[in-house]
Amino acid sequence: MTHLDLDPKLADSLQKAMANQGWQVVKKEAGQVHILGWGYTIKWQKDTLTVILHYQELQTKIDARLELSSGALAEIQTLIKTIL
Repeated sequence: MTHLDLDPKLADSLQKAMANQGWQVVKKEAGQVHILGWGYTIKWQKDTLTVILHYQELQTKIDARLELSSGALAEIQTLIKTIL
């Protein structure tokens, strides 16, 4: 698996773009993170490829990162460039 940092401001746009590109949501979880924060995880699959978005807000710190199959790296990097 490969990891990429994602600008948290792009998380919503990425979700829409993933759906438009044929990625299927296979798992979605949300909830409280630590005491003062919240977050969510979304897992997509397309053929044998997997992408997982980890998003969390903890007080004033917002973090978003992607965990993805190595084979999905080029497609996801291109997709991110289109939503910038």
